[in-house]
Amino acid sequence: MIWLGPRSRRHGLLVACVAAIGMVCVSAQTAWSQTLVSIQNGKLIATVGEAEDLNSVNVAGRFGITEASATGGVLLQLPRSSSLNQLGSYVTVRIDGGTPFLQDGTVAEGVPGWDIAWGYEDTPDTDITGEWVQAPTAISPTRLVAKWRTIPDAAADPRIPEIHVNLDMRIVYDMVLYKFTVINLDTSAHTVGLRFAQDFAVPNTTDGPILTPKTPQITHETSLISSLIPDYWRSAGTEGTSTVGAHVRNSGMSNYPTNPDRLIFGLTDRVTGPLWDFTPNSGTSLLGPTADASAALYFNPVQLATGQSRVFSTILGAAGSSYEFGDRIAAGLEGPVSLKYDPSKPEAQRLQPSPFRVTAFLHNMNTINLSNVRAVLSLPSGLSLDAGENPVKMATSVGVDGEATFTWNVVPTGAASGRLTYSVALSADPGGQGVSVARDIDIPSLPSQPFGAGWQMVSFPYVLDDRTPAGAINLDPAMYDLVRWNPTAARYQAVQYLNPGEGYWLRLPEGRTVTLANAQPVNVPGGDFELNLTTGWTQIANPFLLPIRWGDLRVLNLDRNDRDYLVPLSVAEASSFERRWISPTIFRYDVQAGMYKFDQDFGTEMKPFVGYWVHALKPNLVLVISKPSGRAASVAATRGADVKGGWKLRLNVTDGTTQDGWNFIGVGRDAKDGVDQHDVMKPPTVADSVNLAILGLGQGIAPERLAQDIRSASPTAKRWQISVSSATPNADLTLTWPDISTLPRTYELYISDGSNPARQAMRTTSSLRINTGPAGTRMITLDAEPRAAAGAFRITSWNVLPTKSHGSATISVSASQTATLSIRVLGPGGAMVRRLTGRAGGLGQTSEVTWDQRDSRGIAVPAGAYTVEIKATSTDGQSARVVAPLVVTR
Repeated sequence: MIWLGPRSRRHGLLVACVAAIGMVCVSAQTAWSQTLVSIQNGKLIATVGEAEDLNSVNVAGRFGITEASATGGVLLQLPRSSSLNQLGSYVTVRIDGGTPFLQDGTVAEGVPGWDIAWGYEDTPDTDITGEWVQAPTAISPTRLVAKWRTIPDAAADPRIPEIHVNLDMRIVYDMVLYKFTVINLDTSAHTVGLRFAQDFAVPNTTDGPILTPKTPQITHETSLISSLIPDYWRSAGTEGTSTVGAHVRNSGMSNYPTNPDRLIFGLTDRVTGPLWDFTPNSGTSLLGPTADASAALYFNPVQLATGQSRVFSTILGAAGSSYEFGDRIAAGLEGPVSLKYDPSKPEAQRLQPSPFRVTAFLHNMNTINLSNVRAVLSLPSGLSLDAGENPVKMATSVGVDGEATFTWNVVPTGAASGRLTYSVALSADPGGQGVSVARDIDIPSLPSQPFGAGWQMVSFPYVLDDRTPAGAINLDPAMYDLVRWNPTAARYQAVQYLNPGEGYWLRLPEGRTVTLANAQPVNVPGGDFELNLTTGWTQIANPFLLPIRWGDLRVLNLDRNDRDYLVPLSVAEASSFERRWISPTIFRYDVQAGMYKFDQDFGTEMKPFVGYWVHALKPNLVLVISKPSGRAASVAATRGADVKGGWKLRLNVTDGTTQDGWNFIGVGRDAKDGVDQHDVMKPPTVADSVNLAILGLGQGIAPERLAQDIRSASPTAKRWQISVSSATPNADLTLTWPDISTLPRTYELYISDGSNPARQAMRTTSSLRINTGPAGTRMITLDAEPRAAAGAFRITSWNVLPTKSHGSATISVSASQTATLSIRVLGPGGAMVRRLTGRAGGLGQTSEVTWDQRDSRGIAVPAGAYTVEIKATSTDGQSARVVAPLVVTR
């Protein structure tokens, strides 16, 4: 790593401080200099380096966080080793584009900018230097400020401007808020950006995967930008309950934290080594006893005029709560994210811990004291306050930079399981300042579960003494159907035994509560549950009592000839277009909507007692499902990846009782007309239900039955063949496309029934009625035709010709898209003689309208010269007009 590049005319090519793969600068200090300045509360100690060395690294401007407890676990690392490039956590100030480095580690000549680590101080033999304007100073037990600037040098090449970067650092409960104010005090405008490299650690244990609400578990070097940057990230240890994490994006209700332009995770030496540049290696793992990961937040350079300032902020710490950071108050809610189920205890005490503690806090960021601080806890069904507890708690006052905490003991009643949300409302005077914070808790799914009437995909995540349905389910066998798909036989079969990890179809005549007899939670050595997959569709399930995400499962390939033999890969890796071991999409059955649904972002949350479909594309695969760590509630799943650079249209078919409505056609910039990653294969049909399948363009003997088929966005016509079927022959179905109004106007869409080739414009028709006939199946054709390249609607050709008998005239019209025709026949004096109507097809189609040479009263018009005025109006309101002459002879 090169900390500073010598480029000024004063120092030429002198290299001040060089290490094996970088440079570590050591600056002389005066006798009164203090190495580290710290602030603390009851949970954290936050540190900023001021001067001198730590582990042979200049500690000035380095950040650290440790636990305030006796164990003193580290959350944010100070410098640990110069030789290993473990240079600590620090902020880079990038000025005018920064300092590009060549491959040999030297600085490129003639470049306009500079990179420097914040807090770096003057030494006699470097080019760009800085100094403390105000050394790090604790102004309260939990707040620290510092002011630092670059030392201007007009003689340097390029010129070094005076840029100030001031720090305001606060501990807020178990997080540290870093606020940097950048000020341009030069006489010219300059661009300035910041990068905060964070050498994080889970206290007193080995770091685990990084969890975010927008991605699968992050286990390898990663770079996230734009909409992929999550609101927060967390990392939990392989042992214990400690976490470390950051609040990355603000909620829109506050300025804290500043939304970054980029978030990266990588090996520490590759992140903290360079001052700015980082290119992730997706094959580099961040896990394991010898791996050492860091994060970095990038705030891209922005131009600042003379005297102009900009504020950047971020929040990092133990991440054990849910937070709301306001400009005047910060608040949070702490409590367990999940409970455990212990069948060995009495029934009323099987959810543990019971009671559990909930803590709310309010931090005063005002410049005045707060009074009458009030906290009100709200609990959902399934949670109640312990005896003697009051939902309302009060604090008389909270001083500036002070904090009030409120605690309650809460009891899980067992009346509800799954994800529950509780909240606290906090308020204070003056002005009735207030904020509300919510937090989720996962309650293990208990052996007694309610199920609704009809068909539903279910599972049973318990080990049972008697695995037969008759012995395990407390229901009369005559009152339910329980079947499972046999991929070898390609049909449903009655279930003989119940096993955790398997999905089933259950049909009940009415809603019932199912109670599993002698049920014990799944307990597997090492915490990993393995499920064998057969080529084709398999009904699977979450074998544990807490939710897990589809994207967090791993896949093992047992094929000895495969290069990834026995290498556990994420679902995203195993389903990549390069490997194609497994489909990336998981299906679930939405009981309320009565149809399949799927997601494509690996965010589907697999809930206990629910069944799912997965599709294996090759044999010898094993799904590895890790036991939930008890932190699922802190990282929620996201839904629905949109098509890039195109559009997607949902199709729904119904017989009035059942429906199949999660099917999509469309075009995308990164899609192609053949088989690609956007194609979603359809699982076996739901019993007794209508079905819609898009027939793919694959090269197999029979086309794939798809739930989604996205084609390329090339400006060519697209055609989809759709199969709709009913549970019984000769059924009347209705096909709809309810979201067509959201599609861009770049395509015209048409639909036609195999029994009637006449096309209907889908923008002007809301549905199509179909009878499935004796076979119970009907084929539908959907066409998408691009509008004319010129863009605007126009009449492309027209002609008016008398028939051979001269008793009528034919008016031929072609338009760039579907349109309504309004035709007026004008007499020799310009008066309207007759009005005619018709419809024009899309591009390349000619429509004809016949005029019988009679006026509006039905009387034959006299011979003479007439004018035919043709006006066409498109479905989106555009219009075009042309005229043509016509001579009537008698």
